[in-house]
Amino acid sequence: MFACTASASSPTQLNPGEIVAQPEEPGLLAQVMGVALVFLIAGIGGFLLLRRSRAGERSTTEAVKNASRLSPEDRATAVHRITTHSGREGSYHQVFVYDELARNFHTYRAAYELIVRGFQVRFYSEPPNADFNLGKSKMRQMDLSKAQTFSTEFLAPHISEMSSLAQFSRHVPYRSRNKLALVVHSNDLEEAYRLFLELGIRRVGIPTPSEV
Repeated sequence: MFACTASASSPTQLNPGEIVAQPEEPGLLAQVMGVALVFLIAGIGGFLLLRRSRAGERSTTEAVKNASRLSPEDRATAVHRITTHSGREGSYHQVFVYDELARNFHTYRAAYELIVRGFQVRFYSEPPNADFNLGKSKMRQMDLSKAQTFSTEFLAPHISEMSSLAQFSRHVPYRSRNKLALVVHSNDLEEAYRLFLELGIRRVGIPTPSEV
C-alpha cells in the first residue's frame, strides 16, 4: 500500500530531452524599453511644442521691433489724408497677412501700419467662439455682428498721438485668441501692398476681391 501511495504522489517523470512549456512573461528589459519609448515620444513632442512657442515669441518680438515709429509730420499727413478721403464710396477687400508662428499679431501690425498712415481700412476683432466645433472641415466665417470694429475714420481723432504700436494698442487692444480680419478700401489696396513689401510684412497674398 505504501508503495502505491508513493507512486501516485510522485512527480511526473520526463523522458530524456522532453521540455515542459512554461507561461511566457515579458522580460524586464522589454518593459523598461517600452516605458523609455513612451517617455522619449512625450519628450520629443514637448520639445517641439516648446520650440514652436519660443519661435512664435521671437516672431512677435521681431514684429514689434520692426513696427514703424511715425514722426509728427507723418501723423499730420495721415490726418490730412483721412479728412480728404472721409466718406468716399467704394468696396472694401480683405487682405491676408500670414506668418506661420504668430499670424494674428502680424495681421494686427498690418492694421496699425495702414491706419496710422491714413489708409481707409476697417479692422475686425472677434472673440473666440466657445461652441466652435473643431471637427468641422472648414473654419467658420467671421460673424461681423459680434466683432469689434475699428475704422480709420473712427480712430482719426487719435491718429496724431499714435506714434508707436504701443500707443496704437491703447485704442485698439490686441487679444491673441481673437479672430482678426483686415479690409482695405479698393482705392488704397495697391498702395497698401506696396507698403507691406517695403516694411517686410511677410507672405502677403491677394485673394479674389469680395465686398465687405
